[in-house]
Amino acid sequence: MKWFVRGILILLILVMLAVGATYFYLQSTKPQYKGKIALNGLKNTAKVYFDTHGVPHISADNMQDAYFALGFVHAQDRLFQMDLLRRIGSGRLSEFFGKKTVEVDRFMRTLGLDQHAKASAKAFEQQKDKPFYKAAVAYMNGFNNFIEKGKTPIEYQLLGVKKEKLTIENMFHIFSYMGFSFAVGHRTDPLLTELNKKLGKKYLEDLRISTADDYVKIPVNYPKATDQINTGGVAHAIHNIVKQIPAPVWFGSNSWVVSGKNTQSGQVILSNDTHIAYAQPSVWFEAHIEYPGFSFYGNHLAGIPFGVVGHTRNHAWGLTMLENDDIDFYVEKPNPENYNQVWQDDHWENLEIRQEIIKVKDGDNIRFRVKSSRHGPLIQDVLDGLKPKPEAPKKETKKKGKKAGAKKDGKGGKAKKPKFKAPKPPKLKGLGKKKKKKEEGGSEKDTAAKKGTSKPKVIAKPVTPVSVYWVMTKFNNRSLEALFNIAHGKTMGEVAEAAALIHSPGLNLMYGDKAGNIAWWAVSKLIKRRPGINSKFFMDGASGKDEPLGFYTFEENPKSVNPESGFVFSANNQPGKMSNGVYYPGYYAPDFRAGRIYGWLTRTNRWNMSKMQGMITDGTSGVYPQVAQELVKVLEADASLKNNKKAQEAIQKLKEWRGEHNLDNIGATIYYKLLAHILQKTCEDEMGPQNYATFIDLFLIRRTIPALIKNKNSLWWDNMSTLTQRETRADIFRESLLQTIKDYEAQLGKKIKNWQWKKVHTLEHGHALQQGGSILRRLFNVGPNAVMGGHEVINNLSFSLNSNTKKFAVKSGPAMRLIVDFDNVDKSVSVLPTGQSGNFMSPFYDDQTELFNTGRFRRMHMYSRDSINTKLKPLLILNPKK
Repeated sequence: MKWFVRGILILLILVMLAVGATYFYLQSTKPQYKGKIALNGLKNTAKVYFDTHGVPHISADNMQDAYFALGFVHAQDRLFQMDLLRRIGSGRLSEFFGKKTVEVDRFMRTLGLDQHAKASAKAFEQQKDKPFYKAAVAYMNGFNNFIEKGKTPIEYQLLGVKKEKLTIENMFHIFSYMGFSFAVGHRTDPLLTELNKKLGKKYLEDLRISTADDYVKIPVNYPKATDQINTGGVAHAIHNIVKQIPAPVWFGSNSWVVSGKNTQSGQVILSNDTHIAYAQPSVWFEAHIEYPGFSFYGNHLAGIPFGVVGHTRNHAWGLTMLENDDIDFYVEKPNPENYNQVWQDDHWENLEIRQEIIKVKDGDNIRFRVKSSRHGPLIQDVLDGLKPKPEAPKKETKKKGKKAGAKKDGKGGKAKKPKFKAPKPPKLKGLGKKKKKKEEGGSEKDTAAKKGTSKPKVIAKPVTPVSVYWVMTKFNNRSLEALFNIAHGKTMGEVAEAAALIHSPGLNLMYGDKAGNIAWWAVSKLIKRRPGINSKFFMDGASGKDEPLGFYTFEENPKSVNPESGFVFSANNQPGKMSNGVYYPGYYAPDFRAGRIYGWLTRTNRWNMSKMQGMITDGTSGVYPQVAQELVKVLEADASLKNNKKAQEAIQKLKEWRGEHNLDNIGATIYYKLLAHILQKTCEDEMGPQNYATFIDLFLIRRTIPALIKNKNSLWWDNMSTLTQRETRADIFRESLLQTIKDYEAQLGKKIKNWQWKKVHTLEHGHALQQGGSILRRLFNVGPNAVMGGHEVINNLSFSLNSNTKKFAVKSGPAMRLIVDFDNVDKSVSVLPTGQSGNFMSPFYDDQTELFNTGRFRRMHMYSRDSINTKLKPLLILNPKK
């Protein structure tokens, strides 16, 4: 017995020692926020003060030392996050996560993001005498100094992978990730083309594809159905790829700037909250830099030296997604004699072919080819589920001699003296059909078969090639130069000139300054297209008639500079007409948030910081109560519900709802579940489950909801799976209400008073390693917590309208909230969703969570160099190594 007791005691001691050792090891990986460190690469000493929320305030004697220090402190808090972002943009996630991210890597490589980053980096490195280059290199050196000598984050240990140095090329990989996450067209265009093919024009008329239907006078054109193309597979495959990305993607944003004529102080106030998918750590890292001649406070992406959003003591800028249409899909016509050629206008053109290798952790390397036409890469055969399927051809007659076919000229030019008559430019309807040639004996010969075979072979029938024309990859990326110059601009004109360097992704740049100027610029290379073309559908890539006509200049883009109203705003909604009188096409959000913002801004001309904080956290919808009243009108008229007490109580709660999304609200809880069931019962039978799953995550569904609910004659109401009856809007509403009641009774109880918004609307910030099991999830994730806000309100804490889920788990929303007031820049405020640090042992990992969830703020201090150098303590002092 004594030995047993001793054994237990020894075991307990060993467990305690192991726990203690683990704890002390984890403590040793924490970022260093005070003390002295000697580093190679510094010219002079740089000092860093971390405030009560972990924001670094950097003081240096020169520009290079300031950015070196920024790189070092950024790396110690966000190294693993940087690694994820660069690997997404370069197609190298599988080196970390193995086979499960191969399809993500394959798609990113196919899009050419790695090639584009290499070309952009090469062009950037030709400007070594420029200050923006020197600053970027200094940041990179500081970042790499930490990688070499700093503590390795625990994520690397858990994955069993090594750190790699940051490069200039990686910075452009990170911009590539940002650009892809903006590109809604990758999913929207394939979906709409598939729905057009499957359902036809009449069904599409009820979807709000264009946000400017009532204004644009140029006739629209619905292209003919492309029966040979698996367009729905493209949409769903890309949708799944986006869901697999282990980093947040961008969804939208709000921003507005009010001039002094509308503020109590007579000074400009700027507000911005970027809407991005939630993850841990959050996207933005705040930092403040002071060196002679420059004072800046900004929000940075991991691995990017210059603030994407920020302010100096003289000017400020914010960003929202422009949501412009910068992606076109082209249906190419393959040469039946040579599948490495496609038709261009009047001749066969060689495809460019490059080899790609994906290194896979704990697996074999994957090699594949990427083919590109003049439009861009062909995507069809790299998406999961769309690879060519084997097909046994008909028996064929042997034939001696050379097979007829086009000879290449080595440059993709015209075929030389072909032995068959060159076809006329193909029509879109016929694309993808394999051409067959009659033999002398009358039999048909498959032109893909090898010469001289007498026995049928199983060959791959190629899918119709679809290429992607994406503005992002058509020009070298100059975002590093642009962001540096925006921050260092002395006048509004200099800021506009710098912003014009950004070609993609499309942005709304919101501007305000101490001199009283306010402005909004649509920043992007906007494609010129022929009149009447509808770029949200697959286009004809062979005839030449659907080709881009060039690009608008920055001066022609939509803008508003010092308007008479005294304010500018953006909520991802449709911009006004361009200088040529045209509404530019895009994937714009409905005007629900924009309308609410406009209502706020026209309500008073006495704006101050307190009122701005109330506005940016506003959670009331002005549109959804109108939709709810339409639901109520139909449900109240339903005789079969008159004696159903629970249904009548639910209808009454819906009737009383005024669009609020506070934690105790009941109307919002009923509305969204009811709406989710209505949409599912209305659209899924026509679209199919895969297309519907894509549809409910796009802005398209949000634009469609009000008009569809009010249209009692819509074709969508009839259930295509019931052949003997025709369902009506009233039928769908009734069935959905009864299902909503059934769901909530099982989940929240019989009493409707307990169906509160806080019980279904929750936010959890998921870490990239959360799929590793419950222990890692609890270790790294933040939340879940009940939160205010909702769909397309200013406090846009959004979720999927999936009727099958018990909770409306928040997927995206404000990745920060900030307000800059030029009455006193030092009293400007901000808040992040969780915290500054990506190290879960840091005290700044999740210390802002409660502030964010409850709509509160903290100060964005801009301490002077003198204060940082002599007054603020404790300091992290970075000394040059001797």
